[in-house]
Parts: sequence; C-alpha cells; structure tokens
Amino acid sequence: LSQHFVKKDGDVIIWMRLRLVASFASWLGNIMELDRSLLSRKIEVIALRIETRRTGEYLFKLRDHLLNLPRVRNAVNCGEKKLILLSQRYTDVSQIIEENGWLSEKLESTEMSSEKYTINLDYNHFTADEALKELLPTEVSIPSSFEQAGHLIHLNLRPEHEPYKKIIGQVILDKIKSCRTVVNKIGEINNEFRTFPLEILAGENNTYVILREHDCSFGFDYSKVYWNSRLSSEHARIVDLMNNLKKHNEHMLVADATCGAGPFAIPLAKNYVQVLANDLNPAAVDAIQYNGQKNKCLQFLSVHGPSCARHFLREQIDSKYTHVIFNLPATGLDLLDAFRGLKFSSNLPPLVFCYCFAPKDNKEGTLIPELQFRLQRALGLSSSDDTPHSATTHPLPPDSHRQATQFATDGFLAIRWIRNVSPNKDMFCLTFRVPSACATLEPILLEERPSPPAKRPRKSNNEEEAK
Repeated sequence: LSQHFVKKDGDVIIWMRLRLVASFASWLGNIMELDRSLLSRKIEVIALRIETRRTGEYLFKLRDHLLNLPRVRNAVNCGEKKLILLSQRYTDVSQIIEENGWLSEKLESTEMSSEKYTINLDYNHFTADEALKELLPTEVSIPSSFEQAGHLIHLNLRPEHEPYKKIIGQVILDKIKSCRTVVNKIGEINNEFRTFPLEILAGENNTYVILREHDCSFGFDYSKVYWNSRLSSEHARIVDLMNNLKKHNEHMLVADATCGAGPFAIPLAKNYVQVLANDLNPAAVDAIQYNGQKNKCLQFLSVHGPSCARHFLREQIDSKYTHVIFNLPATGLDLLDAFRGLKFSSNLPPLVFCYCFAPKDNKEGTLIPELQFRLQRALGLSSSDDTPHSATTHPLPPDSHRQATQFATDGFLAIRWIRNVSPNKDMFCLTFRVPSACATLEPILLEERPSPPAKRPRKSNNEEEAK
C-alpha cells in the first residue's frame, strides 16, 4: 500500500507517516506515568548552630539572609540545638560576616558555630513549574497557562506535549490543592453550543463543576456548557453597569439572548433586575434554571428555550426589553439581523451589548471601520442610514448618569477591547442602541438568513514576498 501511494504521489506517504507519528505520540502519552522518585535533589547550605532558646531572636536578626525555600523550615532541630539555614547565595560563612559584622564575635565564642548542612529535596518540595522543568525534555515548553472552573482545571496542550500529557496532568493535580480533575481540549469548537471535546488527564472523571463568581454560585457540566473564567472581570463590569443604569430606569428589562450558565443573568437577577434568559443549548437552559433556584432569584429571572436567539428576541418583543446581551463572540454580530423589522413600543429602542472576535489591528485605523461595516451589514443598513458610527475604544464613563444619557441617541457606538484570544485574534464588546431605521426593514426569515462570511484564505509565502 505504501509503495502504491509513493508511486501515485510522494506527498501522500509523507502525510501517512505524519499521521503514524501523531498516533504513536498519542498512544505514548496515554501509557507514560509520573515517576515521582525521579525528582530528587540535594543542596548544601551554610548553617549557624545556636541555642534553641535564641531561635526567634536570630531568625529576626537574619531575616534578610535566610534560606526561604518553599516547604523547608529556616530553623531545623539538631539535637538540643537549632540550625539556622542561610540563603544559597552564601557559599562560605565569611560572606555573611562581611554583611553582618556582629556575627564575628558570636562565632568566636561558644554561643554560635557554623557548618555545612545538606537538604534532601523530593517531589513534594517542587512547584508545578519546577517539577515539569525537570521531567520534560529541554526542547518541550512548559504549559504556561490554564483555566480553572471549580475543582476542574482545563489545559490547552500543544502537539509537542502529547507524549507527556498524563505526566503534566498528574503534576498539576498534585500541586494545585483545589484541583480534583485535569482535562485537556482535544478538538476545536465545531458545534452550535460552543463546547469542545475534552479528555481526562488526571483525577476524578467528573466534569460537573460548582464555582462562585460575583457573589453567586454556579453549577453546570463543563463538558456541555461553555464557560470562560478569564471573562469574570467583564461579567462584573456589565453587571455593575446594569445596576447603575437601573437607578435611572425602574422598568429595566434585560434580554440575555445567549445566557449560557448565567454569568450575566444570575447576578443581575440577584440584584433585583428583571431578566429574560435564553439559550440554544438544552444543558445551558437546565443549568441556568438550577442556578436561578440555587441563588434564590427566580422571582426576577424568566428562563426560555432552548431556542435560537433570533426566535427568542422576536417572540419577546411584547415584553418591552430595554437591554440585550449577545455573549456569543463567534456569531454574535450575525445574530443582530433579528432586529430587522422589529418595532419597539417604548421611546428608546433597546441598548445592545454584543461580543465579537476581530483580527488584530496590524494596520493603524482599520479596526474600527471594519467593525462598523460588519455591524452595518448585520443590521441591514446602508451607509446613509443611522448606523452607529461615532466609535470610541475608551472605557465607558464612570458616572452612572452619564452612562444612562450617553446612549440616548442613535449613532453612538462604543467599542471596548476585552481580551487577547490568540496571537492573531482579539475579543471586543460593541455597545450601541438599536437604530430606529431597523424598524422599517423587512424581517429576514430564519431559513433565509445570510450565512456568516467565509474566512479569508491564507496567503502563500510567494504572495507575501511579491508584496
């Protein structure tokens, strides 16, 4: 079979070999186990032998010169005496005498003596980074970051980590006391629920997490409901902003069209803001219903779905919602076509918070026009309509009254950078009021809605060089 492919196309056999190597690496990663006995080290330090009753006194006087090694005491027993362990920067007692002249007199008397002391370090003395640095080959990078949700730690390992993934998972499980399960993402987000396939690397086979955020308790299955702990500060920002706006609008009604487990909806409802919550994911709908009950805020929380965000917003038009949240960055802008043809009975159309992804602005001044164009296209407006255009990338003003009045007119658009997602992609929040011109447009039937634009093909190296 290999010879057949080589004759047909040499690239095919190369591809087959790469797949074989990848499969072998995956198999190797599943059988490699952590051998804690491999981590052992001996270090030799200078120690001062003193009387036990003087321990506290000398620890205070030498506080800037002590060993201060994690999980190693600075004073250890030595018969009826105590040994004060000094920093590793001292290789001879004369060095510390130069910095502390009073020690010379003490060492000449019988009150104190110096000696070498050997410390045996084992696996328990190493931090996670130190252990992985010792265990992994030098050419393999140390995983630099992870996300923690409750008892679960989520890694996003690279292909180079594949043969050592079980070791990495076990080390993290051992070193982070609040962790009971370590998982690794093994595929891209490729479904409408924004979840991704996971594998258990170490610990319990339990992906149901319970965590606290913004004084609320959340429970959900991490493998079935999308959650990102890195967005906790953004969740808090929106909740605080809504609470301030409520002071100027007693009839505030928030429609969280893609609510997930409720990072926005639950804290708002707990702060007596009326919330309509919806999600397409049945597991998310069950989770937010449970979280509303657990946080005792169902009086202010109305759970809908599982339903498409477009269906939800059109069906709830009579509810007179005043604010809308689209917390679905991958397709959030595309969902804005739901506002086409909607006629709001209140004086002001709803204020929208829409999250989206955008490429890094490598060329100065191109980001804002691009986001404006995408917003205009989603709303179905031409450049002559009252499309939000006065863009700003500055944070919203701190004064709540100014926040309430700043969005009172059509045409204002606030663009806020949220976080870096990847080397070439950032996440933003677009804040604007639904333009009144949207009410005059023909609603798009759900089965006829435009598909998101295809990704641009990558340019070849030859094309880049030609430029």
